[in-house]
Amino acid sequence: MFACEVGYGDIAPRSDAGRAFCIPWMVLSAMTATRIIGDVTNVYMTWNRNQRAKAVLKNSVQCQLTAEENNCIVKEMQRSFAYV
Repeated sequence: MFACEVGYGDIAPRSDAGRAFCIPWMVLSAMTATRIIGDVTNVYMTWNRNQRAKAVLKNSVQCQLTAEENNCIVKEMQRSFAYV
């Protein structure tokens, strides 16, 4: 919320026009900061999910699983990814 902070009060809008400008500025800056944090989190979660999927697929290919075993792994992946 760095764009909303005004310090210790020594620098603050004093005129009505300055206050009218600062109110929407603070709301927009809070929304922007929230959006940036959400986007960064989304990128990390997508990367993490892809890494786990690659690991599971790599293990299933190395083990030469039967179709029934592979279906069990797919169901387990779907179950684990549903909570992410």
